[in-house]
Amino acid sequence: MKKAFCTPEVHLIKLDRIQPGTDLSLLSDEELLAVMQQGGYKQNKTMYIANEEYLSRSVAGETILVPIDSQNDGLNGMITFNEAGNLMWEWLQKKCTKADLAYRLAKEYEKEISDVEDDVDQFVDRAVKRGFVIVCE
Repeated sequence: MKKAFCTPEVHLIKLDRIQPGTDLSLLSDEELLAVMQQGGYKQNKTMYIANEEYLSRSVAGETILVPIDSQNDGLNGMITFNEAGNLMWEWLQKKCTKADLAYRLAKEYEKEISDVEDDVDQFVDRAVKRGFVIVCE
Protein backbone atom coordinates (compact mmCIF):
# COMPACT_ATOMS: atom_id res chain seq x y z
CA MET A 1 0.00 0.00 0.00
CA LYS A 2 1.25 3.43 -0.91
CA LYS A 3 2.24 5.55 2.10
CA ALA A 4 1.16 9.17 2.26
CA PHE A 5 3.73 11.89 2.76
CA CYS A 6 3.30 13.62 6.12
CA THR A 7 4.77 17.04 6.65
CA PRO A 8 5.81 18.04 10.17
CA GLU A 9 3.15 19.61 12.37
CA VAL A 10 2.93 21.26 15.77
CA HIS A 11 0.31 20.04 18.25
CA LEU A 12 -1.05 21.97 21.21
CA ILE A 13 -1.20 20.13 24.52
CA LYS A 14 -3.91 21.66 26.70
CA LEU A 15 -2.84 22.55 30.22
CA ASP A 16 -6.30 23.01 31.73
CA ARG A 17 -5.58 20.81 34.75
CA ILE A 18 -2.52 22.53 36.19
CA GLN A 19 -2.53 25.42 38.59
CA PRO A 20 -2.22 28.84 36.98
CA GLY A 21 1.24 30.29 37.45
CA THR A 22 3.01 26.90 37.48
CA ASP A 23 6.50 27.32 36.05
CA LEU A 24 6.77 24.35 33.68
CA SER A 25 10.50 24.88 33.24
CA LEU A 26 11.06 23.92 36.89
CA LEU A 27 9.30 20.54 36.63
CA SER A 28 11.26 17.29 36.41
CA ASP A 29 10.93 15.21 33.23
CA GLU A 30 8.54 12.83 35.03
CA GLU A 31 6.36 15.71 36.27
CA LEU A 32 6.34 17.32 32.84
CA LEU A 33 5.33 14.03 31.20
CA ALA A 34 2.48 13.67 33.73
CA VAL A 35 1.25 17.19 32.89
CA MET A 36 1.46 16.39 29.18
CA GLN A 37 -0.53 13.17 29.60
CA GLN A 38 -3.22 15.02 31.56
CA GLY A 39 -3.52 17.30 28.54
CA GLY A 40 -4.20 14.36 26.23
CA TYR A 41 -0.63 13.66 25.08
CA LYS A 42 0.00 10.12 23.89
CA GLN A 43 3.53 8.89 23.32
CA ASN A 44 2.38 7.02 20.24
CA LYS A 45 2.48 9.82 17.69
CA THR A 46 1.53 7.72 14.68
CA MET A 47 -0.19 9.97 12.17
CA TYR A 48 -3.16 9.02 10.00
CA ILE A 49 -4.70 10.59 6.91
CA ALA A 50 -7.66 9.84 4.66
CA ASN A 51 -6.74 7.81 1.59
CA GLU A 52 -7.18 10.13 -1.39
CA GLU A 53 -8.27 7.13 -3.48
CA TYR A 54 -11.66 7.34 -1.74
CA LEU A 55 -14.29 9.99 -2.25
CA SER A 56 -16.97 10.98 0.22
CA ARG A 57 -20.40 11.99 -1.02
CA SER A 58 -23.55 13.13 0.68
CA VAL A 59 -26.53 11.29 -0.77
CA ALA A 60 -30.03 11.63 0.69
CA GLY A 61 -28.57 12.97 3.94
CA GLU A 62 -26.20 10.02 4.26
CA THR A 63 -22.41 10.30 3.97
CA ILE A 64 -20.99 7.51 1.84
CA LEU A 65 -17.44 6.66 0.93
CA VAL A 66 -16.66 5.10 -2.44
CA PRO A 67 -13.36 4.06 -3.98
CA ILE A 68 -12.35 6.17 -6.96
CA ASP A 69 -11.10 3.01 -8.71
CA SER A 70 -13.88 0.41 -8.74
CA GLN A 71 -11.24 -2.34 -8.41
CA ASN A 72 -9.69 -0.72 -5.31
CA ASP A 73 -8.60 -3.50 -2.93
CA GLY A 74 -11.53 -5.68 -3.93
CA LEU A 75 -14.04 -3.55 -2.03
CA ASN A 76 -17.43 -4.62 -3.29
CA GLY A 77 -19.64 -1.92 -1.81
CA MET A 78 -19.68 1.44 -0.16
CA ILE A 79 -18.90 2.62 3.34
CA THR A 80 -21.28 4.78 5.36
CA PHE A 81 -20.56 6.83 8.45
CA ASN A 82 -22.64 7.91 11.38
CA GLU A 83 -22.33 11.53 12.54
CA ALA A 84 -19.21 10.94 14.66
CA GLY A 85 -17.57 8.87 11.91
CA ASN A 86 -18.29 11.61 9.41
CA LEU A 87 -16.62 14.18 11.67
CA MET A 88 -13.53 12.00 12.01
CA TRP A 89 -13.42 11.46 8.23
CA GLU A 90 -13.49 15.23 7.75
CA TRP A 91 -10.70 15.71 10.32
CA LEU A 92 -8.66 12.97 8.62
CA GLN A 93 -8.47 15.07 5.46
CA LYS A 94 -5.39 16.46 7.22
CA LYS A 95 -3.01 14.19 9.03
CA CYS A 96 -3.64 13.68 12.72
CA THR A 97 -3.05 11.26 15.55
CA LYS A 98 -5.61 9.15 17.38
CA ALA A 99 -5.08 11.49 20.35
CA ASP A 100 -5.93 14.49 18.14
CA LEU A 101 -9.13 12.77 17.00
CA ALA A 102 -10.08 11.78 20.56
CA TYR A 103 -9.52 15.31 21.81
CA ARG A 104 -11.65 16.83 19.05
CA LEU A 105 -14.39 14.22 19.37
CA ALA A 106 -14.55 14.63 23.16
CA LYS A 107 -14.76 18.39 22.76
CA GLU A 108 -17.46 18.10 20.08
CA TYR A 109 -19.65 15.85 22.24
CA GLU A 110 -18.68 17.36 25.61
CA LYS A 111 -17.19 14.09 26.88
CA GLU A 112 -13.98 13.19 28.65
CA ILE A 113 -11.18 12.06 26.34
CA SER A 114 -11.07 8.72 28.17
CA ASP A 115 -14.74 8.18 27.21
CA VAL A 116 -14.02 8.30 23.46
CA GLU A 117 -10.49 6.87 23.13
CA ASP A 118 -11.58 3.25 22.59
CA ASP A 119 -14.12 4.31 19.95
CA VAL A 120 -11.50 6.36 18.11
CA ASP A 121 -9.02 3.46 18.26
CA GLN A 122 -11.58 1.07 16.80
CA PHE A 123 -12.67 3.49 14.07
CA VAL A 124 -9.11 4.25 12.96
CA ASP A 125 -7.98 0.63 13.16
CA ARG A 126 -10.94 -0.52 11.03
CA ALA A 127 -10.40 2.33 8.58
CA VAL A 128 -6.72 1.41 8.15
CA LYS A 129 -7.58 -2.29 7.76
CA ARG A 130 -10.16 -1.46 5.09
CA GLY A 131 -7.73 0.91 3.36
CA PHE A 132 -9.62 4.18 3.43
CA VAL A 133 -7.22 5.67 6.01
CA ILE A 134 -3.44 5.51 5.60
CA VAL A 135 -0.78 5.35 8.31
CA CYS A 136 1.81 8.10 7.88
CA GLU A 137 5.32 7.19 8.94
